Amino acid sequence: MEPGLSGVRDGESRALTGLRGVGALLVMCHHFYLHLQLDVHLPPMEGLLRRGYMGVDLFFVLSGFVLAMVYGPWFDGSNPGGLRLAPVFLVRRVARLWPLHAAMLLVVVLIEWRAGAPTPSLHVLLSNFAMAQAWGWSTEINTPAWSVSTEFLAYLLFPLLAFVLLRSRMGVAVGLGCVVAALAICLALAPPIGAMRRGWLDIYYNYSLLPVLRCLAGFILGMVTWRVGQSPLVRRAFSNDWAGLVTLTAVLCFLLGQVHDLLIYALLPLLVLAFHHGRGLVWRALALGPLHRFGVLSYAVYLIHYTLLSRFPFDWTPIWEVLAIYLLVALGLAVVAHRLIEVPGRAAFRHCGEWLLAVGMKLGPVAPAAKSPLRDGRG
Repeated sequence: MEPGLSGVRDGESRALTGLRGVGALLVMCHHFYLHLQLDVHLPPMEGLLRRGYMGVDLFFVLSGFVLAMVYGPWFDGSNPGGLRLAPVFLVRRVARLWPLHAAMLLVVVLIEWRAGAPTPSLHVLLSNFAMAQAWGWSTEINTPAWSVSTEFLAYLLFPLLAFVLLRSRMGVAVGLGCVVAALAICLALAPPIGAMRRGWLDIYYNYSLLPVLRCLAGFILGMVTWRVGQSPLVRRAFSNDWAGLVTLTAVLCFLLGQVHDLLIYALLPLLVLAFHHGRGLVWRALALGPLHRFGVLSYAVYLIHYTLLSRFPFDWTPIWEVLAIYLLVALGLAVVAHRLIEVPGRAAFRHCGEWLLAVGMKLGPVAPAAKSPLRDGRG
């Protein structure tokens, strides 16, 4: 790929990594809103705090976009042996998700056990460790991991989705139709907006397939965005230095205002394209500054922050001081988890899995897409 067009250098789209960090911050802000009533202290920010759950939808769109970019050529029909690579793809995706997910499950179960809470049933334990808990038949052990479970299902479907959506222009229309249908079902069947659902797309309930549909809508939207983004006209439009600033400003203004979630949702593909193709000032902030590093740590932050938040002593100092301490602790734990569990666990799982596949299926070494353009836990 040409660096000037794709935004990918040295195997990583750094701005998209930073954008994932923005998504993680939005989710954290939403949980601060739920647990600490930060809107009381920051009334003008109430809209953004309340609707920070849309950071998860940004995750889904980014995942679909990145996997279409990296692994789409395996399964879009251009590779005659593509289906034989599906097990390799799945090994790599599980290696990204499972080691840290499993470690956090053990931590949460141990914490709950020491606090005297009942041990989860075998069904719940197995569903969570298999990353299948959010498929409509179990409850969560680590609350934020519902999205990990739904993304795992999207990964299982990715080879088929890529074959249908990425091989021709007709796939774009089919993909957009699937997105509209999934969102329509979610909005029609989700419980009323209230204490357990703060906005139209705040859908995460267990024992329902609605979270899966929410994930697939964003994931497919990301794949379609990648396909559309291959047009030279689209590339030129979004390589403008102002594209990232304008789209990010629009998203933030919509989050702060009373704009419907679906209008914000429609801007997410534009945001991804702007930071993938652009090179403006905001691109540099995401690609070169602390937000990029936060994006690298975003998977660890995402899985750790909620358990820490629900047990942190926020009542012993003024809220801003203790919140700063909480953020430092959360980041410190994320760094430790990333370096000691996520990275080595991913490498070990992938090495063993691909070795077993090479022996069992006689695939030999698999060279394509050796690096993901996102360095964090789910890219």
